[in-house]
Amino acid sequence: MGGYWRTPLSFDETAYYVPAIRYFAERLPFPPISSYPFPGPPAGLILQSFFWGSSESTERLRFLSFTAAIFTGLIVCSRLRSYDNGLRGAAVFLMIMCYPFYLNSTFQLKHHALALGLLLSGYIWWERYRGSQSTIHIVLAGVSLLLATSTTQFGAPMALLLLLDAIWNSRQRDHQFNVMRIVASLLPLFVLGAFVYAWGGAQPPLYRTSLLEAEVGSLRFRPGQLVAGLLSLGVWIFPVAHRSRQDLVRVGLLWLPSVLLVHLSGVFRPEYSFFNTVVGPVSSVLRGISMSSYLLLVALAGVLVALGASLLLRVGNTSRPDSMFRTYTILYLLMLNFVPYYFESYLTYLIVPGYMALAPTLVEDGTVVRTRIAHLAVALGGIAYTIIKLAQNNA
Repeated sequence: MGGYWRTPLSFDETAYYVPAIRYFAERLPFPPISSYPFPGPPAGLILQSFFWGSSESTERLRFLSFTAAIFTGLIVCSRLRSYDNGLRGAAVFLMIMCYPFYLNSTFQLKHHALALGLLLSGYIWWERYRGSQSTIHIVLAGVSLLLATSTTQFGAPMALLLLLDAIWNSRQRDHQFNVMRIVASLLPLFVLGAFVYAWGGAQPPLYRTSLLEAEVGSLRFRPGQLVAGLLSLGVWIFPVAHRSRQDLVRVGLLWLPSVLLVHLSGVFRPEYSFFNTVVGPVSSVLRGISMSSYLLLVALAGVLVALGASLLLRVGNTSRPDSMFRTYTILYLLMLNFVPYYFESYLTYLIVPGYMALAPTLVEDGTVVRTRIAHLAVALGGIAYTIIKLAQNNA
């Protein structure tokens, strides 16, 4: 592990994170937040800047990410133990913590591990409050969500999901219970909105002027983000979720429309640039399997998109985990529509919280051997991906 923390910085770490962390470190203890060279909120950067120090230690910041992941693991493990204390819970725990982009980020100075940990913590404390009605649980949920959305805009869909959950169920509990939940979920959105107001746009002006980011936040439909989102759901969620014969029939019916959607979105066209196509390990494998055949590539991608779409069309399943997952997915994909780049890593904030929302059913379905194998396959995939990225950084 120590060797990994000492590997050369990746492009994103060098180009985006180090300049922003240095910017805040030089302006402590009261750094300006109206403009700085980074595309997201400042909370994670400010925390990292305290650990930056005069030595500008990147190893220390990478260790901070790892520490955040350990803390998150303890909270996730505690929650899963309430569902199952055996192999089923352990398999789901490994799957959540070893999801490729999440595991890899725990050894980088990026703050994805911190933001995801806060997001998962907020959701877990929220669910505990439903049963305990303990004030400390809803306070922890609110603080976690606030810090998460103040670290990344990708935390906003979770806060919005929980706000809708509080409103939808407002008649089922007493007034104080409902008010506490609404405040805990609304405050993070208010603070994020205050950041956007201070910036005068979706991102700080200093970042927008230094890089070509004019399209971020523009109001236009991007079908490529829908394709990227459904593709990731088909790869990472469908194999581990509960499946039935009706699901397979639905996938068959959705395949041709999915192929058409993939083609029209253009995100797999070979003549398009890096920033106009889906980028990540899954799309790279698809391109390798297709052997430069565009028709085969679109057909294979269409299968995965159909798998992902079938998860959102399970209208007969009204269980809370499934409803929360579907609602969160829709909210996340709507937000992602404002992002012009089709990076699979952006879906980490959908897949990992999605696992947590589905955790009760994922653990229950772990009685089926093939499902448990699928859970472990995701974990092994994450470990392999991290090793590959390590080798690339050392190259």
